[in-house]
Amino acid sequence: RGLHGADEVLVKSVDPNSKFMSRCRVETTRSACADLANYKLMREIALLQDLYGDHVVKILGRCVRSDTVSTDTTERGITVVTEKTRPMSLEGTLSLSWKEKIEVVIVQILRILEFLKRSPLGSLRIDSFDLGSFVNKDGNVKLSRVGRLTSKEPGCGSTSDCVIAGRPRGSLQPMCVGFHCVGHNGLINLKNADEKIFAPLIRNSDDAPAAATVKEILGDLLASNTSYSQAIGRLRRSLGMPVNVQGDEDDKPPPEHMSIFNELETDQLQADAQKAEERDHKTNKSPEKKIEDSGGDPQFIVLPDVDFPGKHDYNCLNTKARWGCASPCTA
Repeated sequence: RGLHGADEVLVKSVDPNSKFMSRCRVETTRSACADLANYKLMREIALLQDLYGDHVVKILGRCVRSDTVSTDTTERGITVVTEKTRPMSLEGTLSLSWKEKIEVVIVQILRILEFLKRSPLGSLRIDSFDLGSFVNKDGNVKLSRVGRLTSKEPGCGSTSDCVIAGRPRGSLQPMCVGFHCVGHNGLINLKNADEKIFAPLIRNSDDAPAAATVKEILGDLLASNTSYSQAIGRLRRSLGMPVNVQGDEDDKPPPEHMSIFNELETDQLQADAQKAEERDHKTNKSPEKKIEDSGGDPQFIVLPDVDFPGKHDYNCLNTKARWGCASPCTA
């Protein structure tokens, strides 16, 4: 911890005696562990900057001057400073009032999940999902452990490979597009949140009718029979609160079968799949053009009709990420 003016802040850097370093050194050398720890911290800094906003813990500053790992905090090469927050635990949330459980925990985590579904970095999944990934800042829940985020979606050969077990019968499932299960990350985040956070909170309610209402609303969201904003609006209305807050929509009862929202989601996935097939077809039939100002570097190839009309996107060979160009850098 430290002080930024009069405000207390959290300061994070790599401690050679940390639990991570101790576990890592069982498997490999101290130098390799230090490199990995520095990489993880640099990745966290990049994610905090790229996802900066109301739903993620705020980064206040960072210092990157070397790869030094030292017991002396003033000598450490990489340091990040964030706002001070309070950790959350399931035990702590169980002692909250019913209104606080819904408004402070469930509603705010739903907003975070909706943000991750359409983040600037694409659809992101929280690995090792639990309440420990979130923190409380003056009554506002935020995502803290951004190092658990990944944009990777499972590989597939057909849409049947993408089925998520345990989802309600007839509900929306991910679709296999470009050999990846598109839509998987958002759906699995919601499933994990319901099983590990929402369901325990609802089970411990003393108000059975209110708990049944919340369970029904979350069930509709899990089945893709309603949108995030509609579900949040219905939850707030169940508490007698205004619903049109931060884009929350009015309460709309879900239909008996697949909702318009579900159909729109399905149509969008199908459109994405068709677009990918058409793009692959055009790319395979059209001669590839080498970029004129690349100096003849064959790594950069113009792909016609990719992503932006009238502009070229470039396919980097040997990229480390499916979402774009990502290569390891060397000094």
